[in-house]
Amino acid sequence: MDPALPRVLQTSGGSSHEGCATASQSCSPLITRSPSTSRARNEPIRTRARVSVAGVSSISSPSWLRVTSALLCASACSATPAANQPDNGLSRPPTDVDSTVLFGTEHPFVIEGGSYRWRWIAACQARADTNGDGLINVTFGRHGDSSGDELLPFLMRAPGPGEPIDEFIAQDPSGRYAGLRQAGRLLVVDMADATRVDLTALGAEALDDNNPTLPHPELSFSRDGRVAFQRKSADGNEVVVVDLITRGTQVVYRTKSTIWRSVFWAGGAALKVYEMDADTDGNHSIGVPRLQTSLARRGCRGAPTSFSSFGRQGDIPTERIIVIDRSTRSAQPEERLTYATGCAVDGRRALAASNLGGVLLAAGSRPGIAKTMFGPVAWSGERTAREYCKQARPAAR
Repeated sequence: MDPALPRVLQTSGGSSHEGCATASQSCSPLITRSPSTSRARNEPIRTRARVSVAGVSSISSPSWLRVTSALLCASACSATPAANQPDNGLSRPPTDVDSTVLFGTEHPFVIEGGSYRWRWIAACQARADTNGDGLINVTFGRHGDSSGDELLPFLMRAPGPGEPIDEFIAQDPSGRYAGLRQAGRLLVVDMADATRVDLTALGAEALDDNNPTLPHPELSFSRDGRVAFQRKSADGNEVVVVDLITRGTQVVYRTKSTIWRSVFWAGGAALKVYEMDADTDGNHSIGVPRLQTSLARRGCRGAPTSFSSFGRQGDIPTERIIVIDRSTRSAQPEERLTYATGCAVDGRRALAASNLGGVLLAAGSRPGIAKTMFGPVAWSGERTAREYCKQARPAAR
């Protein structure tokens, strides 16, 4: 290993976690199941834990890790804030919100991500009669699959229809940064000032392993304003970390093997890198793990009520823990969006609720298609999510 790169300290054994089933593009802790959502059955994917210090391998032992968001969304784990350190604006508190300020258009609406603190929404809408039946409508199956007119993704940084994007990928735990693909380029948008970091210009590799139960493999955000991505170089495959405050970059890991995905871990002090370095299934090729599941693909997925899994394909990755240089910035408060579709006030149904007190209200549903939400939508900050749902009547299903 290059001595200039951070050390590979060790790899740890796996643990079991409950699955998640959400309408976001990935099963991410940023948007979680409501308590009423059915549990989803998950099939474990095996990983090989390898102990390595400064590039010297030791004993290799197997461990079992379930295919869930908890496995690869570890950047949201607890961290001790550094004392007397500036937060660089990441923890800006919510200001007064006007629930008459509308996002999106009067069409079917599926939320992909967003932030009450930073007042933005990523969503999919069907805005044209693409199937020629004379109506604009979308219906959803229990696995999150859609039928009807085509849903397309939009980023809404301000009230109005928003801007078209290719794909919403992820957001950081604080809600300030959104990772997306637009015009074929991988971008991180800073919602504080609308500036963009072009990761494609830094060599970011286009990746998608088609694992609908896992977050997208292209990006991983930390809680203190950094993002990790993968790229190819003359020396092999690299994991790169970008500080979104200073815009500095650092290569933290390099290997000749295929990198399946990487994720911030231990509050951002390390990265877990999943490396495909062995043909463990004996088929004379190396393939990334894939769970066979009935869950609909990422992207413009409706809220699934259930899904099942029935086996896996691919080889067993080696999990490495890479200790990286960490800034002294404190980790920022996490914002979580929870589906709240069982609540309605004055005919406006709730799409989601933030743990910071905001509720995202839809215009409502239409006769005969009660399970489909329609825009435009608005953030309402009148009550906390719990108070809102407690006082509101149940929405018609």
